[in-house]
Amino acid sequence: MTRTPAPDEGWTPPPDEGQAGMVLLPNGWWGFRYKAGVRPLIVEKPEERDAPPDTSAGFDHPDH
Repeated sequence: MTRTPAPDEGWTPPPDEGQAGMVLLPNGWWGFRYKAGVRPLIVEKPEERDAPPDTSAGFDHPDH
């Protein structure tokens, strides 16, 4: 698996092509596939998981 850092976000998984491991799904979510060819499990991005409880980490947009 190749690790390509995003310019301002650190590591981003490779695009999903059916391979095993952490993948970037077409909708922008991250997924994990334990072996090639099976349906990926949806996982949280680290910046969303590690956000302090008083911030939304981009989940809520009250101005919309």
